[in-house]
Amino acid sequence: PPEEDSSELIVHSGGQQSDDINDTNINSPMPPPLSARSQSSLYELASLFLQPKVLLFLGEVVVMGAGMATVERFLFLYMVNDLKTSNLLCGLGVGVLVIFEF
Repeated sequence: PPEEDSSELIVHSGGQQSDDINDTNINSPMPPPLSARSQSSLYELASLFLQPKVLLFLGEVVVMGAGMATVERFLFLYMVNDLKTSNLLCGLGVGVLVIFEF
């Protein structure tokens, strides 16, 4: 049979458990240092986001999102104030916008 871990668990007042060997201050303002594997993963993630294709895609997402938000916000003001449309037509406009978002 495998050997059992003999280290004791301490229950803090908040209900959290920790090994008494690796007990850290929960209210510490500094995060624990990153392991070598975590640093490697962050480097790989950063290098992925800095590729030209990914940057172009993210830029396109931002521009398209800003454009759609502008149209959705100002379309109804234009329809109600300038075209004097009814609420029914504004509701149908929402339906058309939703269809084109797919």
